Amino acid sequence: MSSLLHSLDPGFVAFTAILGAAAGADLALALLVLGVLPQLGWSPAPGSLALLQSPVVLGSVVLLYLAEWVMERHPGGFALWHTFQRWVRVLGLFLLGSLATTSVLGPERILLISVLVLLGMGVYVGASGWEAILLLRRPTRGSNRLTAVAIDIAFAALLALALEDPIQALVALVALLLVASIQLPVTYRAHLAMVRAGKAWLNALLLPGKWVPEAGLPAAVRRAVASDGPVPGKPLRGARATLLTRSVRAGWLVLTPGGAMFVAKGRPPLPVRANPEIPGYTGALHARKPVLVAGQEAELLIPKDGPRIQDLDQEVT
Repeated sequence: MSSLLHSLDPGFVAFTAILGAAAGADLALALLVLGVLPQLGWSPAPGSLALLQSPVVLGSVVLLYLAEWVMERHPGGFALWHTFQRWVRVLGLFLLGSLATTSVLGPERILLISVLVLLGMGVYVGASGWEAILLLRRPTRGSNRLTAVAIDIAFAALLALALEDPIQALVALVALLLVASIQLPVTYRAHLAMVRAGKAWLNALLLPGKWVPEAGLPAAVRRAVASDGPVPGKPLRGARATLLTRSVRAGWLVLTPGGAMFVAKGRPPLPVRANPEIPGYTGALHARKPVLVAGQEAELLIPKDGPRIQDLDQEVT
């Protein structure tokens, strides 16, 4: 990789990295920065990115940004938006990389675009994951917006700095990513939990939510809760679930003859008992059941295509 990039201007490589990160954090805002700031006196963006200064493009970007703002104010809107936004983000990053690297030919261009897309998608998952954590823990309208605004401001500022001093902006980006990477596994799981919730909501529009029968459970889940032998008349049932403790874990809630268990990939099953002091309720995206896991308070989130809260109250005791 170093030999391929040796002939390229380090500032240009740094700008490409910043562009990918900023567009990954918020594609619409990155487009606005690139379309507006050069007209206000900032240095022009490289390649063919000047096309973003078109009034038609800027108008479309403003509409996209407003749509994102409205959708992400509600947990259901956030989940649905990011169910489809992943593919929009990949396409947007690829197009931005193509516009930015028109002066580069051959393998170097392919490498720069690939790095831009991969970095952008990593930042996208991390940034949306931070917002998802808030929505999972506090599923109220707009609870994630302060975090979203802070992320938007940080990456918009980095992109604005990159137009003037890309090396300095790259140093700041590396420092920011090093700090944020501490929580990367948790934000990744939270992002996936919200995407799964969006898909489950769509599925529930066509089919009622229900338990998954034993035959439909993953083999690894069935093995994890296997006892000395089956109990006649008491087959396993389960549902996809997210367990909120101090962390965020994705897995399966499984009803076994010995009681409810939470099974996460690569971890031993955890016995789950109802928390008698806190009632469950139905949220915008999940049936939310307060539980006790190893004596600690936690919350089980069951997507809309799973059992209802009334069913959970009967089975998780």
